Amino acid sequence: DVCKRDDLVDNLRRANRREVIGYMCAECALMEAGLDILRIARNLERIADLCTNIGEDVIFMVEGKVIKHQKAKL
Repeated sequence: DVCKRDDLVDNLRRANRREVIGYMCAECALMEAGLDILRIARNLERIADLCTNIGEDVIFMVEGKVIKHQKAKL
């Protein structure tokens, strides 16, 4: 489930990025705040990636299955 939700987080980051860049292009005064938001979104996406890695490791430890790089099969 964590692996599947990682894709959701990736998609949200992409959508957020497009929207924030649009605001930044329209209003230069939003540049600093926009960059902060982009950094925050990137870090949240990295947290999701780390959670996925932990989940994959737990599955390996408990079940002996290697599921890394197999999101399409989940």
